[in-house]
Amino acid sequence: MVGEPDSLTMFELDLENELVTYDPKPKKARAWVRYSGRAMKVNVYVLAWTPTAVRVRWVNAEQVRQEAWVWQPAVQNTPWTEL
Repeated sequence: MVGEPDSLTMFELDLENELVTYDPKPKKARAWVRYSGRAMKVNVYVLAWTPTAVRVRWVNAEQVRQEAWVWQPAVQNTPWTEL
């Protein structure tokens, strides 16, 4: 995982018309994220969501914290444990 992850655009998110729910205690999940179009499934924390999208945070292989908005079907409500 090198570089910045792909995130949904402001046009896709339509945050001016969509209600955003923020979680004060982000939950663990698994999500598909993309780097230059290359899909990877990673352990994430769910920070916020709309009816169609989810904002997730994770730590990449270089130990850098990253965030992105992804489509809701890309996220699985599956808790994970750190090794």
